[in-house]
Amino acid sequence: LPWVGLAVLLLHALTRRTITPFLYGLTALGAVGFLVLTLGGLPDDLASRNRLPSGTVPAAITLICVAAFAFGHRQGQEKAAVEAKKWLELDG
Repeated sequence: LPWVGLAVLLLHALTRRTITPFLYGLTALGAVGFLVLTLGGLPDDLASRNRLPSGTVPAAITLICVAAFAFGHRQGQEKAAVEAKKWLELDG
């Protein structure tokens, strides 16, 4: 299911002719994923160490990753807007 969401966002980026927000979001997602795996290990491993139900930890990690992607995507949108404004000023 996450791959479908990433595919839709990539399609949106290509049709709007700006891939910067997608790349920023993907970078933020990769950074958080790396941090989660480095500090805690795999979700099943976290659940077994903390004696949590198996669905609890992956849900929390999913929410963190979605928030990181959304934050990175927003930063990319702001950068793309600034770049577009610069180009419009140069054309005008």
